[in-house]
Amino acid sequence: MKLQKIGAGLLVAALVLTWVCETGFAYLCLLTAGIIDIVLFTKEAQTISQWIQDLWPKKIDYPILIVLSIFTFSLFFKQFGFIVGMQAILPLLMFFLLLHLFANKD
Repeated sequence: MKLQKIGAGLLVAALVLTWVCETGFAYLCLLTAGIIDIVLFTKEAQTISQWIQDLWPKKIDYPILIVLSIFTFSLFFKQFGFIVGMQAILPLLMFFLLLHLFANKD
């Protein structure tokens, strides 16, 4: 469970670093979290995403994603304009779609 907490912390750090336009450090955090997740997967331990999903019920996922999308869009919109704001939230919108289509319904 310690590695899952570290990985989740790195994901939060990557999100914050993205918001403050520190993309190099954000990618470093994502890469490190990815390596941790691969190690957990190969050891057949609970992955970072499985650990996070166990923290709260599924119906909370969409409100969290909506708030993150609005916050991310507003940050990039204020700094760079509408087009960049839309480009910044495109991955989140794709994630909504993928979550809707392929998320485990258990």
